[in-house]
Amino acid sequence: MELKEQLEALKTSLEGKTSEEIKTAIKGFETEFKTAVEDQIGEVKTAMQTEIDALKESGQINTSYPIMETPLKTLIKGITSMDDVTSFHFIDRKNKREISK
Repeated sequence: MELKEQLEALKTSLEGKTSEEIKTAIKGFETEFKTAVEDQIGEVKTAMQTEIDALKESGQINTSYPIMETPLKTLIKGITSMDDVTSFHFIDRKNKREISK
């Protein structure tokens, strides 16, 4: 059984138990599955490091916006240029104006 399934089984078995029974069961679970938990944590750390390395290798994020001068305007331009988008409504609360396309 996978660790996730073991946790679900533990959860089910603890229903209606006293707080002392729950604490004892959790300590037993931690002892029994310590290696499996550590392995899972190691796998997550490795996956995260792989993603971080890929981001670092890809270089800096391009912040020049050739279509328009801000990311928001670029997004709006991108959305409104889609063939299947028939209308778009944007409310600029900061400047109290509405833009409809």
